Amino acid sequence: MKKILFFVFAATITILGSCQKDPIAETEDPKKSLIKISESFAIGSATKVELWSKTILGTGYQKLYIALYDSTSNKVITKASVQILPMMDMVMNGTKMSHSAPLENPENMDAENTLFASAAVFTMPSSGETGKWSIQVIVKKESQTKYGIAKIDIQVK
Repeated sequence: MKKILFFVFAATITILGSCQKDPIAETEDPKKSLIKISESFAIGSATKVELWSKTILGTGYQKLYIALYDSTSNKVITKASVQILPMMDMVMNGTKMSHSAPLENPENMDAENTLFASAAVFTMPSSGETGKWSIQVIVKKESQTKYGIAKIDIQVK
């Protein structure tokens, strides 16, 4: 009887010990709690750029998240030089003007959980035809020498 109990116990330990969880299946999508603002392609670097945020964009400080994908293989890019440049193009009394906004670029070339964190301080809302915001995302993948620029039109409330 003791031999049977020992065998059952040993078999149970062996089976349970050999089971491993799939680390890929455990990984939660980092964009799950974010709102996709828009996407575009960074011409010159073969990169699809997605812009994400925790909230709908409004005036003031906005944390932004950038996801990069190789435009031919659709694989996630986790190592790249990424810079943002928010721009507002506006018409005032028939005169075209542009201005940027305070910003924070990603701190390094490594994505954190597949996202590059940045931020912008939008100083005023979009205003139809007289004031339109966009964000230029400048990308240089680790293995490339050329930069690509994606222009993403956005709406700031």
